Amino acid sequence: MKVIKIRLNPDEYFIDVLHILQAIPPFNQLRNNDLNIYARLLFYNNLMILDGLEKEDRDKGLFNYDMKRLIQEELTINDGSYRNSLYSLKRLGLIGNKQLVDKFTIPFGESLEFNFI
Repeated sequence: MKVIKIRLNPDEYFIDVLHILQAIPPFNQLRNNDLNIYARLLFYNNLMILDGLEKEDRDKGLFNYDMKRLIQEELTINDGSYRNSLYSLKRLGLIGNKQLVDKFTIPFGESLEFNFI
């Protein structure tokens, strides 16, 4: 068995993981903006987990006006692009009605490990 361990920068962890996952559905259908926005949502979700917030409170925080503006500023995208990406993420099943879908929520780790058998 071959093991490959990859250390990732914490600030770029989710975007790097999503780039790796882009080879498999539903991540293979993500456009660049969709990928970047989903990575930011996962990043802030994990920060809220570290702060001890429950899922319901995290979802409220992720999909409120202030978070939308913050992500738009970070990614320098307009409101229309942001809404289009949220629609795409919802259509792909990555987010629900103002909530992250648990089965696609990626936890933060200091590294990724791939095991080839």
